[in-house]
Amino acid sequence: MKYSISFLLAFGFSLVLFSCGENNQEEVVDLSKKYKLTISDSVIINELSNITLFAVNQEDEKLLIQSRGGIFIYNFEGKELLNFNPYVDGPNFIGPISIDWEFYGKDKLIVYGLMSNYIFSNTGEQLSKIDFPGDMWGATLPKYNQKFLYPFVSNNQLKLLTFFPAILGQDRRTQAYFDSLTHAYVYDFQNGTVDPVMYKTADNVYRTENGYLDDGLPIPKKFKDDLFFLTYLQDKFIYLVNASKDEIIKKIEIPTEFQPVHTSVEFSSKDQPDIRRQNARIFALDDKFILRSSTEIPEFVLKEIRTQRNWRSSQEYKDAYRLYVKSDYLIFDENGFLGKIDVDFSEFSPNFVNSQSGSLWTNVYFRDERDYHKLVQLKLEEL
Repeated sequence: MKYSISFLLAFGFSLVLFSCGENNQEEVVDLSKKYKLTISDSVIINELSNITLFAVNQEDEKLLIQSRGGIFIYNFEGKELLNFNPYVDGPNFIGPISIDWEFYGKDKLIVYGLMSNYIFSNTGEQLSKIDFPGDMWGATLPKYNQKFLYPFVSNNQLKLLTFFPAILGQDRRTQAYFDSLTHAYVYDFQNGTVDPVMYKTADNVYRTENGYLDDGLPIPKKFKDDLFFLTYLQDKFIYLVNASKDEIIKKIEIPTEFQPVHTSVEFSSKDQPDIRRQNARIFALDDKFILRSSTEIPEFVLKEIRTQRNWRSSQEYKDAYRLYVKSDYLIFDENGFLGKIDVDFSEFSPNFVNSQSGSLWTNVYFRDERDYHKLVQLKLEEL
């Protein structure tokens, strides 16, 4: 029997109400401590075109931005310090697009391209090319716009933690894929080594589920020095990991009501798993970190919507997104959960960007058209 999308949305809404009622019967997390994000500083960028903030160098007060098809560096006073275009033919050409940029050390930039990473000088000159450990054509990018480049210092030596979503030719719908492969690599340019790290442990959900959930891509965030917080879309734990030693130092359990909720499918099935809640992003903030936990559209609704042409642009998808998709922002330190953050996105956007030292930045959305953009630094306050 086939149901209309409107019926499925109405039925789904009743499930949402029922689920809320059921959850009230379960153990409730103590959310007595609440926090909010407020603006602590701002920078005006006099640019009419759309901009993308890729990276922040808090110590040198620099912003790395893409706009008008080129790469720009501004200081915190909004003054343009550098612009160059690595997307046109010439000695600095990296291809038609890039995926991520980051400040690298004191005087360099690093870019994640389609087929390789590249290192640039702080004057926009390409210095070297770093090949990926396999062919990336056809790879699926992470869902929540993850960063790919994480410079860190180990024993006073600069290294790079980077991620590869998938290598062409690997079958992602097998248990062997999750048991034996990793997406994370540490580059040591001084010694010329590339080491795979952060393999999934034997008790990881992707190795114990006995079915397909998703591609198991890591969600990392640098904490300090060579320490990283790490989780996965469907994992109920957040791991504190030493990238230099490739070891888990601590496991932090996410509060029950915010843990991922999912139903897997058999590896051989062509169906999609049913994901009701999952981890989305991790953001550092000084000596703490923020987990964004997101509810999702049920698979029985998505399956019907996907029958439409250009379904992501359909009104039915937009209606389902508004009905089902909600985000909770949770604050942790290295000892565990602290509370929930009250985030007012009427003041700024959720497109957070971290500096390597743990400051948190984003942009302000204007309802009217303006010939400039406003970038803001955020701070955490306890309510």
